[in-house]
Amino acid sequence: QEGDDGEGGDGDGGDGDGGDGEGGDGDGGDNNFGLCFSGLSVVKLEDGSTIRMRDLKIGDRVQVTENGKFDTVYAFGHYQPDSVAEYLRIQATTKAAPITISAPHMLFLDSRKAVPASSIKVDDILLGGNIVTKIDKVSMMGAYAPFTHSGSIVVNGVVASNYVSLTGRSTFLGMDMQLIAHNVVAARRALCQLNLCEEKYNDEGVATWIPYHTAARIAEQEFGIALFTIVVGGVIAFARRRQKIML
Repeated sequence: QEGDDGEGGDGDGGDGDGGDGEGGDGDGGDNNFGLCFSGLSVVKLEDGSTIRMRDLKIGDRVQVTENGKFDTVYAFGHYQPDSVAEYLRIQATTKAAPITISAPHMLFLDSRKAVPASSIKVDDILLGGNIVTKIDKVSMMGAYAPFTHSGSIVVNGVVASNYVSLTGRSTFLGMDMQLIAHNVVAARRALCQLNLCEEKYNDEGVATWIPYHTAARIAEQEFGIALFTIVVGGVIAFARRRQKIML
């Protein structure tokens, strides 16, 4: 009963905040930075109850897989309760209210591939077999990006990644973006397991330990990096071949 009430409330809340957001699109003041979920998003705790994203805390154990596994929230990559951000509202054939997720944030397809929400289309099949039925944009209060040790979290019945795609695709230099991101934050996970990490956020609500803007600039240079790698590889291969000939 408690869980059903929570999910129902999320649906109503989502519509209300969506209306407010559309009214506020004229100035666009706070809608330009979203890497997360809205505060009205719902997650399931290990004791079977549900909780709003805005009430989630470090140390809570949340559902992280479609088959009911739970894991610990060890940090927030983004935590900004008072911001208004633009989200994609993705409705699927799940009993929960639509998931509200920022465009670059990744979620899992039924193939277990993590892709940015911006690439999701109607009729896509999400992990767990739910089919996407509707996608629209809303502006909602709160911006939260909880990190779990597994790198995933179930939000409104949808299995989502903890991470964003900096390229707008599921890969960077041909490598899986989910795997790259999960490995990049491995050191942070280890420190938090030893209770040696401290949560601080910048003015945009992004955790200070995440070099987001630097990583974004690197991602923008993907083509140049790839070209440089190919050229350097070619030069090394040519030099080795020439050395063998001389020998």
